[in-house]
Amino acid sequence: MNKLSKKVDKITDALGMPIDEGIKEAVIMFNAVGLYTSASCEGHLDHGIPAPWIHIGASNEPKEQFIGENEIYRKVARKYNLRVEEVRRGYNVEALEEAGREIVKNKETKEYKRWRKENKKLLKKAKKFLKEFYKNRKVDSDIKLEIEIFGNDSFRIHNGGKYYKSVKDLSEKEKKES
Repeated sequence: MNKLSKKVDKITDALGMPIDEGIKEAVIMFNAVGLYTSASCEGHLDHGIPAPWIHIGASNEPKEQFIGENEIYRKVARKYNLRVEEVRRGYNVEALEEAGREIVKNKETKEYKRWRKENKKLLKKAKKFLKEFYKNRKVDSDIKLEIEIFGNDSFRIHNGGKYYKSVKDLSEKEKKES
């Protein structure tokens, strides 16, 4: 476990920030049981979602979901005089939508289909763990863990209830309670 803990200590996000201390232990445990984490947050009241969450996805996500995707992003980025990453992140919505319309005309790559299949295996494993964990427990819905599935079959585990929504959507009363 110490080796895994040291590995997790070295993980950073796109901004170079380490894993939030309030979620780090859960990230370590998820990885220890083979539920590979790809993102996490302990929750914040000033941005994002105030509730903690952990995103699970198979390792080695392919660079392309669709055949020729990267070339389409490069073409659209040149057209709009943007960097590829700016198009991918939606800094220019019109450019992102144009790229998306072109990309989905192509078939998914074989690598991406394999990756999606691995995500389904992880989802099955996570559902089994949660079912076992809650078998003899009665837990309030605001704190009970739930699974939110994404289109690529990766998923997020988070507490249920009224606090799992964007901070901007919370009332002042809810912000004080959370």
